[in-house]
Amino acid sequence: MPSPLPAVRKVLVGWLGLPMFLRMLAPIAVMASLWVSSSIPPTPRPPSVWRDLLHNGAHIVAYAVLAGCWLLAQRAASLLTPAPGAWSVALRSVLLAIAYGVVDEWHQSFVGRVCSVGDVLSDASGAALAVAALLAVLRADLPARHLLPWCAIACAASVAIATWLPW
Repeated sequence: MPSPLPAVRKVLVGWLGLPMFLRMLAPIAVMASLWVSSSIPPTPRPPSVWRDLLHNGAHIVAYAVLAGCWLLAQRAASLLTPAPGAWSVALRSVLLAIAYGVVDEWHQSFVGRVCSVGDVLSDASGAALAVAALLAVLRADLPARHLLPWCAIACAASVAIATWLPW
């Protein structure tokens, strides 16, 4: 069975061929949708570990998408070749997603939702996972491939922390 990675890479390279101002719309749209969804006050429900795990896992997915959008909004040349500054682009994408996660958690404290350090940890680990995966696909980046299992472990740990620890 052939690997789907060449097809995924082709789609990503096609996305990188779009003008940068269009690619910048993606992270803005993701942030807007996260802001709107986190503005909705929670409905009271009986405690459920499964619901908590799904909610905390959704942080991984949402901030993976956000960091991936930030990464794919960068200059294409810095993403397609293993240039010296490419890891700074990756770090910037992760830090932008984390910064937005912190701002969104702060925002949630004003709308009757819980402001949680565990959620920010989930946001950060999801962002790192997405950026490592995208670099591994776009550039066949060996260090990024080696980071993937560690990022996955961090994602699982952060979801467990957000679910079972009181902060």
